Amino acid sequence: MSYFKLQIVLAMLASALVYGCKGTSNNNLAFLDESPVAFNTLADVGLTVEEPAGFSEMGLQTYEQAPLDEASFNSPESYLGMSLEECIHTALNASPVIRELGGATLRMPNQLATVNDPALTYSDPRFGEEAALSAFDASLNSQFIFQKNDRAYNTRFIGQNGFLRQNLASYRSGISKLSATGTQFDFLHGIDYDANNNPSNRFNNGGESSYSFDTFLETGFRQPLLQGAGVEFNRIAGPNSAPGVNTGVLIARTNTDISLAEFETKLRNLVSDVENAYWDLYYAYRDLDSRIEARDSAYKIWAIADANKDEAGEVAISQAKEQYYRFSADVENSLYGRLTDGTRTNNGSSSGTFRNLVGVRTAERRLRLITGMPVNGNRLITPSDKPSDAEVVFEWEQSKGDAILLRPELRRQRWNLKKRELELLASRNHLLPRVDIVGNYRIRGFGQNLFGDQGIVGSADFPPPPQIYDAPLGSSATASLLDGDFQEWELGVDVNVPIGFRRQNAAKRFAELSVAREKSILDEQERHVIYGLSNAMGELKRAFRVRNTNLLRLEAATKQYQVVKNLWERESGFLDQVLEAQRRVIEAKTQFYQSQVECMLAIRSVHFEKGTLFEYHNVRMSESAWDGEAYRQICERSTWKKRRLKYSIPGLKTGEGTFNFSTTESIEEGFDSTEEFQSEDGLGSSSIELPSSQPVQGQSPITANLGSGSPPNQQSEIQWETPLDTTANEIFERNTNVPKTKGPATVTLSSEFITPDSEYSGELTASRDEAN
Repeated sequence: MSYFKLQIVLAMLASALVYGCKGTSNNNLAFLDESPVAFNTLADVGLTVEEPAGFSEMGLQTYEQAPLDEASFNSPESYLGMSLEECIHTALNASPVIRELGGATLRMPNQLATVNDPALTYSDPRFGEEAALSAFDASLNSQFIFQKNDRAYNTRFIGQNGFLRQNLASYRSGISKLSATGTQFDFLHGIDYDANNNPSNRFNNGGESSYSFDTFLETGFRQPLLQGAGVEFNRIAGPNSAPGVNTGVLIARTNTDISLAEFETKLRNLVSDVENAYWDLYYAYRDLDSRIEARDSAYKIWAIADANKDEAGEVAISQAKEQYYRFSADVENSLYGRLTDGTRTNNGSSSGTFRNLVGVRTAERRLRLITGMPVNGNRLITPSDKPSDAEVVFEWEQSKGDAILLRPELRRQRWNLKKRELELLASRNHLLPRVDIVGNYRIRGFGQNLFGDQGIVGSADFPPPPQIYDAPLGSSATASLLDGDFQEWELGVDVNVPIGFRRQNAAKRFAELSVAREKSILDEQERHVIYGLSNAMGELKRAFRVRNTNLLRLEAATKQYQVVKNLWERESGFLDQVLEAQRRVIEAKTQFYQSQVECMLAIRSVHFEKGTLFEYHNVRMSESAWDGEAYRQICERSTWKKRRLKYSIPGLKTGEGTFNFSTTESIEEGFDSTEEFQSEDGLGSSSIELPSSQPVQGQSPITANLGSGSPPNQQSEIQWETPLDTTANEIFERNTNVPKTKGPATVTLSSEFITPDSEYSGELTASRDEAN
């Protein structure tokens, strides 16, 4: 290459580097003593607000309609009755997002839970289970490199008088695998091609450039003896881990279990919030009904007083008028509601403390929001369930045990503690020195050609080489490799000991402190769970007693109102007492309705605190359906299993008396089962081997063994006496006569098969009669 060409290449490289470091903007920002840049010019630097490409201007909620007009509420078709179970079912199937009423959907979207969260934790490419297991997967590595060398040396022994021209190619391909014990296995195959002009080459083409091939097969291992050794450590910390960094499969699985507990917690809160919103709406309807009734009654009193102005007086009429407008305002508030927090989780209690601050329209929208229904529907939701009048009593010890065992928060913390304990085990392994046994075994082959026969070996230009290991060196590298002419091996110990183990000791101390911290948190969480359960049970007693008291109060207030109203209708001067009694009735009604709702929420709170809210609402968590191939493999593997059931018959001696035995079992299709009966002394026995599949029409033999210790057990064949009908429940009797032991013996077996599908259960009765 000429000097001019070299200058052009260098200039092009310099211009590319300078342009690559320059930004795309033409604005020059000045600092320090230069003129400052105005804030409004920052938009030109790339701070303009933009929408993502391909996102339409219309949102996804274009189907939402305007809120209903109150004029349409007069028709029954405008109302939609829903039970609490239907609301929970709708909420669990409406959206993959676990909704909540705290307003975090827009404020903190990253903290929202979805049904995909456990799967995201499982499939995390950094810390998930599959990522942890991938460290033990086999890895295929291949490489091919070609070089063109053209250089001069200050010696005559390289190339031709110091000028080397060479074509060099290198190929490497191998597989490496880590085992669960930490052992590293390697298998490598390599081929080197070298063509150069060195006149001293073994394969020399008359002094000109010649070539040769060098190939090898190599296998090796590295086995840790102290640090990094063992299945437990590698499953906790993962291979090639560092102190404090644990990415093993056990840690990954623990993270998945923690995410499942967190998901269950969020899902439980959703179910609780649905019930909160449901009973809020129920109370809003009852409160609205009582307000409307009071308003209409106040209007009648005002009309009567206004018709009798001379007797009532202006003061009484104004008082009745004020009462009417007060109740009218209450009706408006009860209908529309105010935008305040309603009942939701963690407002006063974990499950939610009742707040009677919402109206019908607000409560109905909250219920639609939490259930995932359209916010503005064409029908107004009305609760069809009513509060129960029965008092519920929970047993303390059982409830306490359920709370400690079933609360998902405690399960999550127990998994956190387990994770820290696993990390502590891994940190102790890092305190050991790194001592590895390494070994390699290699077979080489060399020749002028990669494949072929002897080539030019033995020609005039190339005399035969000397004998090496009793085998001539041929010109085929592959033939030389397969003959095993060149074999190498190495075996040794690799030791690495950090002086002082400072980082390792810090990791161990950190793990110990983490375990102590998680234990303390678990103990404190258990105390809070017991505290919440105690509060819930106390609230349950209070709510039922207050409900009964408010019922008596309502009856007394209603009776007082009727008495005072009758007196006012017959005589004048009792209007103020009528109005006061009317207010007392409306207050007693609202308090009674509130206490009814509080009773239902108190029952819910106890189930919430004791971890049985899902069972209370018949909600179950389950994994989505598997692939059809997975079910087929399960059915195939189920036929490999065999179950043996043994029963001991008390009081039975071999060959003595009569015994009866009955049991009920359920056996799945495709499973073998052997039912065995044994006498108390262990000598007499009977066994029945059930087939692995259900009998079909006809007779299917079953083998039974009976007998005592001497003579040996005899065999007899039992036949189905009645064919099996897969559509009904039938009773089958199987009889057999057994050869003599101490006398004739009879065994009767009766089974009741319950079908269809693959399961049957039955009562199996065996009897043995001793001969006279």
